[in-house]
Amino acid sequence: ALDPNEAGIRAVLNFGHTLAHALEKISHEEHPGDPLLHGEAIALGMRFAVQLSRDLGHLPEADFLTLRDQLRTASFMPSAEEGLRHLGTTQRLFEKLMGGIFQDKKNTGDTDSTEWVLLKGFGEFVQKGERYTTPVSVASIKKSWDSFATQDLSWPV
Repeated sequence: ALDPNEAGIRAVLNFGHTLAHALEKISHEEHPGDPLLHGEAIALGMRFAVQLSRDLGHLPEADFLTLRDQLRTASFMPSAEEGLRHLGTTQRLFEKLMGGIFQDKKNTGDTDSTEWVLLKGFGEFVQKGERYTTPVSVASIKKSWDSFATQDLSWPV
């Protein structure tokens, strides 16, 4: 009721969804008979948003490590093998992900950056005035993605 248009605090409910919706889209295209479940995609999206939050200097390293480890061991988290099976080849995966990310409802139409819900601590979100989303450049997303995919997920990029 306080934020029916998700222009403020309600945006935090979309934590992890920016990447998740792109993953779901790819999964439905690549593996329509057995795509990623919504919760699995959200889990991966949350893990990446935690990584991005740390990489951009918003989330302290200790909080990053705790959150990353908790998400890694969550029962709804797909394994690296499951993720790749649902998404098909990693060839051109980042390109496909960016196509889906640019379709996210939080985006403003800018082609150099996309809007993300990011953390600055446990239960604390990065806030710019009344907004709870932060623009992140494609270059920053790519840098974090390459590290995340190879180190955290063990996916080739």
